[in-house]
Amino acid sequence: MWRKGWYGPAIASWVQAVDHLYLIVAADYYANQTATVDALLEAWGRRSGKRLLRYEWLHNTTNAHASQAAHANSHRHPKLEDDVTDLADRAALSELYRGSNQQVYRLIREDARLTVLPNGPASGAYDGAFLDAVWDREGR
Repeated sequence: MWRKGWYGPAIASWVQAVDHLYLIVAADYYANQTATVDALLEAWGRRSGKRLLRYEWLHNTTNAHASQAAHANSHRHPKLEDDVTDLADRAALSELYRGSNQQVYRLIREDARLTVLPNGPASGAYDGAFLDAVWDREGR
């Protein structure tokens, strides 16, 4: 689904294909897994009319997939800013993803069928930064 980091076209097509799409920003999930899982379960419960408690969800998913996920992500991942140090390469990389990133930010702001969990766009945290490279966010 996430072909080489171009999230915009993929998310746009999924929003068209499904009734509602929930987007979880990885940094938010890693910073607060409990709030993210709670928000996801609450949203799922509202839409399905069913209730699943966090410990049931964690038991059902963690036991089945924890070893696979741990193995899949066990190798070292350098930070992007450590990996791309040449200023011209950074500018080219930023330009390459700018349109796709802007498409995601626009969908978050304008399409009611897309909700960011756990906080949503109303928090102001999604006004155009979380997909951008750290040097673009911090002005490096």
